[in-house]
Amino acid sequence: MVSKRLSDIAVVSNIAHFIECLDELHGIETLEGFDQIEVDYIAIMNSFGISAELIRYIPIGLVACIEGYFRKVYADLIDHGSPYRENASKFDIKFSIDTAISLETNSVSIGDFVAHFLTTNNLEDINKNITTLIGSDFLGKFKIIRSQAIGQQYLFPVDDDELVGNMVKSIKRLFEVRHMFCHEVDPRVSLEDMRAIIGYPDKTIEFLWISEFAINSLLSDNSP
Repeated sequence: MVSKRLSDIAVVSNIAHFIECLDELHGIETLEGFDQIEVDYIAIMNSFGISAELIRYIPIGLVACIEGYFRKVYADLIDHGSPYRENASKFDIKFSIDTAISLETNSVSIGDFVAHFLTTNNLEDINKNITTLIGSDFLGKFKIIRSQAIGQQYLFPVDDDELVGNMVKSIKRLFEVRHMFCHEVDPRVSLEDMRAIIGYPDKTIEFLWISEFAINSLLSDNSP
């Protein structure tokens, strides 16, 4: 589900660019069936900033994918058993008797239950949660994880410390930009940020792919 949505989000920038080029498509008004989309066409051509508005969706969708993925990771690690279940007791989670009853009634696993309460508002939250569960700094060993992952499949450039740093920096900024787009009416984002957003899907895919390699290694007791 996450990978499918990531693929769709990556195309948003192409749609935005296509819309920008609509006025260069000479003769589009003469195409068969144009009268059926004329209202839409006119609305698009009279809208200023529609491309930027579309691009603003990219960080929102990507963060949703990251949040959903890691909530599943939290649950999988805890439900896997020792030592992750014991480490989960370190989380400061408070719940009522009604919540406990609901847990039993709805047959929710302990992992899903705990994952529901963990915050995933930024990369720091994610790193803190995973670090608590696995007992070591997740992002601190990301270079090692990436090196081992790249060594098996050359989906991304060969190991480079600067690439890892830029990827993590991009994910941090992704959360910040997403927060602005969700909570500010007219967020002021630099041209540099707007350009960077186009590359966020690739950064997110690499980040999640390497994370998946690490989690699978942990669950198979073959941790990096």
